[in-house]
Order: sequence, then C-alpha cells, then structure tokens
Amino acid sequence: MLDTVKLDSNIVTLTNSKFTVSAKDSAQKIVVTDEAENETAATITVYADHVWVGGKVTPEPTTTETGVKTYTCSVSSETTTEKIPKLAPSITEGANGTYQQGSKDGLTFKSNIALADFESVSVDGKVIDKANYTTAEGSTVVTLKADYLATLSVGKCTLAIHSVTGTASTEFTIAAKAADPEKPGDSTKLGAHSPRRPEMQAIWLFGLAFCSYPADR
Repeated sequence: MLDTVKLDSNIVTLTNSKFTVSAKDSAQKIVVTDEAENETAATITVYADHVWVGGKVTPEPTTTETGVKTYTCSVSSETTTEKIPKLAPSITEGANGTYQQGSKDGLTFKSNIALADFESVSVDGKVIDKANYTTAEGSTVVTLKADYLATLSVGKCTLAIHSVTGTASTEFTIAAKAADPEKPGDSTKLGAHSPRRPEMQAIWLFGLAFCSYPADR
C-alpha cells in the first residue's frame, strides 16, 4: 500500500487516491513510496494555457464533405482539431437555360450538392411540387418537366435547389412559342415575288391596254 506521495519533496494529501497538480513554468517531480519503502518517481510539466498555432487543413472542405483544421500547441506539442463546414453549393451545368413554349423537352440543372443532402426546388421563391421535376445522382441533377414549364409566363425565372448545406441558384428564361411558318402554296398572302394567277394576269394586261389607247381628238 501507499505510504507517502511527494510533489517536489512536499508531502501531498490524497483525496479518493487522487491529488491535483497546479500549473508551473518548470517541471515537477512526483515521488510515490509504499510501506515497504519502494519508490516510484515521475517528472511532469503542467502548463497553465495552450498556445495553439498552425491550423493545417486536412482534408479541405467540399460541397459534399466537411474539412478538418488541426492546431498544435507551441508549448506542449499537443494537437486539437476543429471541423470546417461544407462549402456553399452552386449550379455547375444548365445555368441560364431557355425553354420555348410548345417544346416537349424540359430544362435540366446540375448542382454540386450531394443527393443525400437535397431538400427541395423552388421557382421564383416558391417551393414547387415534386411532381413537377425529377432528380438524379451526379451530384444532384434536377429536371423541370415540360408540362410544368408550359404553365410559366414568358420572361425570366429564378430556380433554387435547396439542401442541408445551402442553396444553389440560377436564372432561366421562358421564351414565347415560335410563329408557325407559312405553308407552301398559301395564296392568302401574296408577297412581292408571289406568282400571279392567270386570271389576275389577264385583268392586269387588259387594264394596261385600256390606259394606253389614245383618247378621241
């Protein structure tokens, strides 16, 4: 059994077999003696405060993974770490796209959000129903369906893909439906180079001859 415990030659009192060593600028020696007078000694250094320096980042944060920054104490060489939040997401493909009314194709947007972090999609600040779009891996690919796009007014719209790590946003445009081209043979609109019909040509020739006939003197 223990007989005495000394700290720098001073006997200390144990409480529940423990004692506290206060901070000191230099090393302190502990000597433990049992009833058979066997001694065990140890030298320790207790610092009042850590001085954290460095701040090495490994790994770097991404939009899908957090990063870690490690600091080292210049006094004791101990290390501590802190977590670095994931980076804010962004649209990586499909930004500023255009949908033309009447098209059967939707609009696709790709973000660097992890699909597991995906929450919702909003257009012009309003969260839209999941039935109006599809999602796919890579990192998160959102496709607005043509049926939904057809309900939007002509002009610019704002798209936002929401996730637990932030929001990726961009604009897209709804363009008016293209005018139907004039059908071949349509005689309702005669241009400058439209061929004259035979009866129209005859009337034109008759009028020309009448105007050219000399008046009676």
